[in-house]
Amino acid sequence: MPENATIPNLANTIIDTCARCGKCKANCPAYEEGITGKPRWEIFSARGRIRLGQGLLDGKIPLTETIVKSFYTCFFCNNCVEDCPSGTKVTELIRAVRGYIASKGLQPPGITALESNLGSSGDIFGMGGGDRLMWALNIEDKVQERTNTPSEVLYFVGCQESFKGSLAEIPENLVLTLLHLGIDFTLLGEKELCCGNPYLLAGDETKCFEQVEKNIAAITSLRASTVIFTCPGCLNTFKKYEKHVSTVLPFKIKFALEFLSDLLSKKKLKFPGGVVFGTAVYHDPCELGRHLGIYDAPRAILKAIPNLKLLELDKIRENAMCCGGGGLVGACDKNFSIEQARRKIIEVLGKQPDVLITSCPACFDTLEGARGTVEQAQQLKVKDIFKVIAEALRLSS
Repeated sequence: MPENATIPNLANTIIDTCARCGKCKANCPAYEEGITGKPRWEIFSARGRIRLGQGLLDGKIPLTETIVKSFYTCFFCNNCVEDCPSGTKVTELIRAVRGYIASKGLQPPGITALESNLGSSGDIFGMGGGDRLMWALNIEDKVQERTNTPSEVLYFVGCQESFKGSLAEIPENLVLTLLHLGIDFTLLGEKELCCGNPYLLAGDETKCFEQVEKNIAAITSLRASTVIFTCPGCLNTFKKYEKHVSTVLPFKIKFALEFLSDLLSKKKLKFPGGVVFGTAVYHDPCELGRHLGIYDAPRAILKAIPNLKLLELDKIRENAMCCGGGGLVGACDKNFSIEQARRKIIEVLGKQPDVLITSCPACFDTLEGARGTVEQAQQLKVKDIFKVIAEALRLSS
């Protein structure tokens, strides 16, 4: 067997399921014209990456710079998996190949830096647990008594929202909402670690699940029966771990919108009105939608908010266009990510909404960054859904 055959079990488990039909190319954002240039190379599509995987497995092709770029320009949007008539698990293949590339010392420096931060501090920014509650500066008094206290509900914040100032309003607004609703909840605070999702996207499943297990131990110590998330990536990582170990976690895991939607259906969540939002479109995050199948909860909440008229984009739910914020692409090639986000902004502008709403910190960050590069979008507001909820409840400034 050639040395390259160390890519784990690809021939029998994934590659051989591909029928080479090419249907996956139609909706692959990385294959779109404008990102890869002209002519568009098939190696920047799902089918192309599968064929490259076979070539690497057989030791027939070298790991050139272009081939490496192919595997790190996948947004993990899961469009290819959704569209595949053969059920080929393309993203699992790409993760495996990324792991192989890393073993050869050829992964992009941006991912190496993320992993270094994770190893040294337990988070992707290299900040450390002592700064985990930086996001709560405006509500410090409300959070202190809710940190590391046994409770039925635990809110797992995640790295991006904990440490990135532009995203701090997401956990802040959810906490204000939970307090308003009288929910008994707790936070891990400095005991919270990265969920492990970056390791998984980089192809290191072992380190990813080690991170999950550390967090599970901390959560279990607080006797939480339900854990809620505002980051789809964190939730998806816990779900993948549950599938990996083939056992049920000692607590329920839910996206925070599912949790709030349940309260809405029980009439425990009510919006008083008085705040005018105008017309809005909702962007379905890839990880929340195609990966986790959560489409209804955000729409149920938005439709319940007075003075907010929800418009639907032409491509929604499982057909939604990726924003360009996933797959660690931004850590490898920021311009590649922004170009896709610009296309998403242009799609949104076709509906002429007052506000673009999403429910993923990576999507919010990416779309807000791209909005400023599109001249026609200067009047468009980009908001996270938890900000909208808090505003509708008159909790947020």
